[in-house]
Amino acid sequence: FDVLERHLPERFDGDLLFVGSRSSSSPEDDSRRDWTEFVTGRVHRHDIDVSHWAMTGEHACRTVGPLLAAWCNRRVCPNCEAYERDSTLRVGD
Repeated sequence: FDVLERHLPERFDGDLLFVGSRSSSSPEDDSRRDWTEFVTGRVHRHDIDVSHWAMTGEHACRTVGPLLAAWCNRRVCPNCEAYERDSTLRVGD
């Protein structure tokens, strides 16, 4: 575990898509604040209607799959204002 303790990740140059559990978050919980110091761009938070433990279940995957496809392939955040991301990285390239 020494490696983990010494590791200092670099700041990510781009936007971040954060998917959270609606049932696990409170009104004052805003994970965007937790991530802003680690990215140069905007943090987009999307909560889905499952518990934290069901985040990899069928319902969550049916929700997250299209969200990720839009984010990666079409360079848009479907639940926010559409915009072009700075990154040129695309799924399948």
